[in-house]
Amino acid sequence: MTNLLRAEWIKIRSLRSFVAGLLLGALGVLSCNVNAVIADRSPHRGVRLLGGGGVFTNDAHIVVLYLFGSIGAMVMVSEYGSGLIRTTFTAVPARTEVLAAKAIVVAAVTAFAGLVTYVVSLIVTLILAGQHRFPSVLLHDADFHRAMAASILLFPLSALTGLGVGVVVRHTATTIVAVSVLLVLLPTFVTSQKRAWVNDLHNATPFAAWQRLTLGRLNGWRPGDGGFANPTIGGSWLVYLLWPSIALLLALLAIRRRDV
Repeated sequence: MTNLLRAEWIKIRSLRSFVAGLLLGALGVLSCNVNAVIADRSPHRGVRLLGGGGVFTNDAHIVVLYLFGSIGAMVMVSEYGSGLIRTTFTAVPARTEVLAAKAIVVAAVTAFAGLVTYVVSLIVTLILAGQHRFPSVLLHDADFHRAMAASILLFPLSALTGLGVGVVVRHTATTIVAVSVLLVLLPTFVTSQKRAWVNDLHNATPFAAWQRLTLGRLNGWRPGDGGFANPTIGGSWLVYLLWPSIALLLALLAIRRRDV
């Protein structure tokens, strides 16, 4: 497994689209966050933005879902497109281990990218908000810590979901469309203030889960503001766990039962 992880790291590091996607994704998120700080003219804009979404705005998290979902998908689609997957499975017939190694490397790299992007966004937000030190009110704020974790973990969630879709679909254009529909467009289609089951489908998407996990007192939310459309915190964390798990399970079934 150590050799597999090393080999997958070399392949991902050599994949130009993966490296370029990480940089462009991070810049896209940073751009959305910077625009939000500049547009907000309130006296305490730094604390408010930091307490809402862990410095990630709604536009920024849509960028993460789309770009990093596509990046994860391209890890597999590029191998199917170039024929490298045949060489991989010839060298390592244990396909389960190959998929596990890819998932581990992708999760580690994208989580690190999420952490770096978050830290840079945090620093830039503080500077543009005119604050020279980290607001002490956030150090012991559980809502901020939860928002921070949800924002960083959204990177590997998107990438692993895209990885699973890439294994199942295998074709570049179709895979990118499928990732876009599942992670970005689906939440906007399945929402209703009249039918609870439709709203439950909306709550079961990473889009809705991230929004719920980033709600806190510092951005105006109160414990009594449950609302018809808001999922629970526990349910939102469950969504974070289930989406990549189900995607990888489907990928495992497909990769073991289908020829390359």
